[in-house]
Amino acid sequence: MHENCSAPRWRKGFTLVELLVVIAIIGVLVGLLLPAVQAAREAARRMSCSNNFKQIGLGMHNYHSAYQMFPSTWDGSAPNGYRVNLNLVGILPFIEQQALWEQLSNPSVQGTTNFEPMGASPGTDSPTYIPWMTQVMSYRCPSDPAVLNGAAQTNYGNCYGDTIRGAGRSPEPGDRNHHTGVTGCHRGLFAREKITRFRDIKDGTSNTIAMGELCVMDFERGVRSYVFHLDGSDWWRPTPDKCKTGAHINPDSPSQYATGGIWQRGRRWADGHWHSTAVMTVLPPNSPSCLRSTDSNDGLASVTSYHEGGAHVLMADGAIRFVTDSIESGDLTQPPVANGSGWTAPGSKSPYGLWGALGTIRGKETEALE
Repeated sequence: MHENCSAPRWRKGFTLVELLVVIAIIGVLVGLLLPAVQAAREAARRMSCSNNFKQIGLGMHNYHSAYQMFPSTWDGSAPNGYRVNLNLVGILPFIEQQALWEQLSNPSVQGTTNFEPMGASPGTDSPTYIPWMTQVMSYRCPSDPAVLNGAAQTNYGNCYGDTIRGAGRSPEPGDRNHHTGVTGCHRGLFAREKITRFRDIKDGTSNTIAMGELCVMDFERGVRSYVFHLDGSDWWRPTPDKCKTGAHINPDSPSQYATGGIWQRGRRWADGHWHSTAVMTVLPPNSPSCLRSTDSNDGLASVTSYHEGGAHVLMADGAIRFVTDSIESGDLTQPPVANGSGWTAPGSKSPYGLWGALGTIRGKETEALE
C-alpha cells in the first residue's frame, strides 16, 4: 500500500513588521491629507465669505439706485436711541430679506409690548425686539466660529476711512452730534449721520473702500474681536502706534489683550456704534483696535478676520479685494486728521499710506489695490 505524500502548504500573509510599516505609511498619508482637507474647507469658507460681501455690495448699489444715496450709519429715531446701523438695516429689501424689512418698517406687537417702526434700541445683548435677534446669514462670515445667543451678529463693518479723532461724532455742522474740532476730518464713505452719494467719491469707486471685515467677540479678549480702552490722557493725542503696541497687549499671548476695559465687536449687527460695527483704514488688517477710555468718540477699529494673512474689503464699485496684513500703512506715529495745531490738517493726504488713502473718498490720492 502506497502512501501519498504531499508538500507542506504555506499560508500567505503579512508579518508583524510588514503590518507596522503599512500602518506607519497610512499614518503619514493621513497626516499629509488632513491639512490639505482643512485648507480646502477654509478656502470654501473664504469664498462663501467673499460671496456674502458681494451680496452686501450689490444691496448697497441697488439702494443707491432707488434713493440716489448710500444708506447712512449710526442714526435712527428716539425710540431706538438714534443708534441703528442704517446701512445693514437699510439694504435688507435689496438682499432678499423683504420679510425682515417688513417687520422692521412697520409697527408691531411682541408679547405685551408695542413697538414703533425700527423698534427699540439695538444696543443690548439681550434685546426684546425680535428683528435685532434675527440672524441674517449674509452678514456672517463662515470662517468666524463665534455663535452667540441674544442679539444677532455681523462680520462686515462700515468703513470710516482714516478717521480717529471724533470717530463717534457727526461730520457735518448743525447735526445733532457734531463737534467743531472734527469738521472736515471724516473722510470715509461712512460716518455718523453722514449721507454719501456716488458723486462724492472723488477718488473713484474702485479706489475707495466701502466696508471691511471684522471678527465677532470671542470671550477670550482677542485683539481681533474687541476694542481696548486706552488711558484717556495718553489717547488725547491719539496716534496709531499707541494702539498697535503697548502694555495693553498681553506679553504672554500677543493675540489677546491684557487686563483692562474692552468693548465687543460685531456682537450686534443692528448697532451703529463705530466700535461695534465700523472699521478704519489706519492700522493694517488684523491689528488691535482702541478707543480713548474717557471719551469713546475717539478711537480706531481695525479690519480683522480669521483668514490667513489678511482680510476682505468691499470697494465702493462693488468689487471684493483681499488685503494682506503687510499693506503699506505710512507713518503710524503721525497724528490723525483734525482741526487745530498738532493734528494733520483736513484736506491733507492720508498720513497712513496706501491703506489710509484707500479709505478716503476725496483725499486726492491715486493709489489702488492690484
